Amino acid sequence: MSAAIIEENDGDPYTVVITVTPDVAKRWLTKNLLNRTLRPRQVDSYVRDMLAGNWELNGESIKWSVTETLLDGQHRLRAVVKSGVTIRSFVTFNLPVSTQISMDTGIKRTPGDALGIKGQPNANQLAAIVRLALAVQDIGYQAMQNYRPTTAEMNAAVLGDPSFAEAAKFTANIRVPEIRFSSIIGYAYWRMAKIDKGDARTFWQQASTKVGFREGDPILVLVKRFGEARAKREDLPKPAMMSLIFRAWNAYRAGKTLTRLRINSTKGGLIEVPEPK
Repeated sequence: MSAAIIEENDGDPYTVVITVTPDVAKRWLTKNLLNRTLRPRQVDSYVRDMLAGNWELNGESIKWSVTETLLDGQHRLRAVVKSGVTIRSFVTFNLPVSTQISMDTGIKRTPGDALGIKGQPNANQLAAIVRLALAVQDIGYQAMQNYRPTTAEMNAAVLGDPSFAEAAKFTANIRVPEIRFSSIIGYAYWRMAKIDKGDARTFWQQASTKVGFREGDPILVLVKRFGEARAKREDLPKPAMMSLIFRAWNAYRAGKTLTRLRINSTKGGLIEVPEPK
């Protein structure tokens, strides 16, 4: 391998910081002879961070064996090629080939871990709310279950909108056993509170305590609908949950009564999720 790309050293493993251009990344990838299956979504998440200027020199290294084969770093290198962005990276050389099997076996930090390290309270709840918010913003409700924003994207969202932290604080203390995912409650509250924080708090407090209901109250109908789903082990997709919640919220805000909430879908099978009002 060219000395302009890889420094030669016949001794122990060593690490240096190298500027990795798209051309260098392309050449290095030709030495990617035996590696794990490529995850395109991981590459795309790295691309987004690189294009946004959020890629940091954080100590994680691209790793090479003593036989000059790439052991670790294919996703980062492919992201450099795809984004066209030059990065600086730690690069480790002269590792035994056998070390590849033990790479990336540690516990990966979750977005909640990362937000907690930055001092954010209710970090796991906060991360769940922000992930749903970014999913709806970027790809809509129908594909939201599979969306994975990067840690940098989530941190930027939290810093840019303090209402995320307020939503996490409020919903961390709300329990509605009929609704399986607290992240759904947190995201829904965040959207509702942007319209009317007082109404949003009352809505979820009543859903939690189940007091103060009148006949046909949309909150009571909503709680019963989720309760029926849990009793029947009905697997409600997240878009369906959001549809039920926002329809109940809109009826509550309009002073209307309901008898039942059904999941509506279009002819193409897409679940209709109304805008909260």
